[in-house]
Amino acid sequence: MKLSEADRKKLLPLLGQLSEAIEELLLTGLTTASQNTRAKIDVAFREASRLRLLRLGYTLRVVGEELSRFVRKDESFSRSRFTFFLNRAWLLCRGLA
Repeated sequence: MKLSEADRKKLLPLLGQLSEAIEELLLTGLTTASQNTRAKIDVAFREASRLRLLRLGYTLRVVGEELSRFVRKDESFSRSRFTFFLNRAWLLCRGLA
């Protein structure tokens, strides 16, 4: 897949910010998940989708959904699903960077 030069320049900082947000979430735990963390994940999801990074976009969408379920204390929240997709998002960010 070919990205324009402008998109490439936007992508690297976005991937860095996203991987930092994921690392912070992993280090501090879910109880510290703030609105700022969810906003970063949502922005990254939209950007990944816009750039046609579909695997990363889908992964971030699932992470956002599970994080919202956790915050709402929804019974359908799955720790294993959240952990799997959060780690997958981190791997994709690092690999793309």
